[in-house]
Amino acid sequence: DEMARYKLNKFHFHLADNGGWRIRIDAYPLLTRLGAFRTESDWLEWWSYGDRHYVPEDTPGAYGGYYTKEEIRRIVAYAAERFIEVIPEIEFPGHSDEVFAAYPELCCSGRAYTSGEFCVGNPLSLKFMDEVLTEVLELFPSKYIHIGGDEADRTAWKSCPRCRHLARELGGVDQVQCYLVEHAEKFLAEHGRTMIGWDEILKNNLRSTSTVISYRGQRGGIEAANRGYDVVMSPGEILYFDWYQADPSTQPRAMYGYSPIKKMYAFEPVPADPESAARNESIIRAEFVDPAAVEPIRADRADRIVGVQGCTWAEYIEDEEQQEYMIFPRLLAVAELAWTPQEKREWCDFKVRMNSHIPLLQQRGLNTFTLSDEVEITTRIRSGNRAVEVTLDCEKYPAEIRYTLDGTPPTPDASLY
Repeated sequence: DEMARYKLNKFHFHLADNGGWRIRIDAYPLLTRLGAFRTESDWLEWWSYGDRHYVPEDTPGAYGGYYTKEEIRRIVAYAAERFIEVIPEIEFPGHSDEVFAAYPELCCSGRAYTSGEFCVGNPLSLKFMDEVLTEVLELFPSKYIHIGGDEADRTAWKSCPRCRHLARELGGVDQVQCYLVEHAEKFLAEHGRTMIGWDEILKNNLRSTSTVISYRGQRGGIEAANRGYDVVMSPGEILYFDWYQADPSTQPRAMYGYSPIKKMYAFEPVPADPESAARNESIIRAEFVDPAAVEPIRADRADRIVGVQGCTWAEYIEDEEQQEYMIFPRLLAVAELAWTPQEKREWCDFKVRMNSHIPLLQQRGLNTFTLSDEVEITTRIRSGNRAVEVTLDCEKYPAEIRYTLDGTPPTPDASLY
């Protein structure tokens, strides 16, 4: 409902990951029976300090769940009524520990809990991909189908006889993943769909129709656009909602990093000149980057940036209220990145409107972050002289900022900025 209100029209539905398999597949019923539940809800405790084991569906006290096919159809229909396209994602070849808890023969060792990557040299893995995607296509009419493609660990492939043989035939272990991505791309194209994946799929010589989501900064997006592919910009350092949005000591536990709403709003989705590309890179790296050091999108490829995406990863999000707290009001910045041309976006203007929307969000029952009380201090040397200009800013509006010049803490009687 809030996506529709703010004119966001694509819902990327991430349905499979190490945390659990989240969609019923008739051809592989053990995916949800054995791979959708785990021993505890706290991701960090389970993944980093616990036993990392999944448990059968009917285990008392187990945490997890999955969507039935009827529930999926209801979600797709509800979204369609609001002009939102639901794009499903099934992860290949990595992030798949939960698959092997149910079907260990699909990983290189043939044993669960030894690898998170499919055995690409095993024909059963490609059969699994085709059959799972076939059922996914029946549920989702979306033009796009997301196949993941990110963060695959190649360790198991290097010792697996089948994958080593495949690597020798293809020209190296890096080509093992390319082989699987190419298979997925061909399968989807034959079924009239478009493959979309994380920026690691750029290792492939992709079909012209395939689409890339740039999440490791902006460089993958720039490369993809310049190679002629459609791109969705989603640099994690800027557009991930699971990052902290204020001083971590004042916030619920988050993934890591710092991405307040002003930082999100400063991102330029179409860096078509060295200056805008460098500004983005400076935000991503949190340090000055010279425009001469960054390749921008070529002017004739700027139309290849087809959207932006904010991502809400849930490893550290415990419930719906915390999820809302992490998303709102930062979602408003993403909406404006998507729809307002860069030359018409002004932080001071957005800040006023953002503040006016927070009580409206809350009236609709959403648990929003109410913005930070921190004061941002920026300085710059004025050109032509040695004077330093100091600017004070904060997220809240209206807000009264008072300051001193002698190092003492400001009081209500101190100078008004």
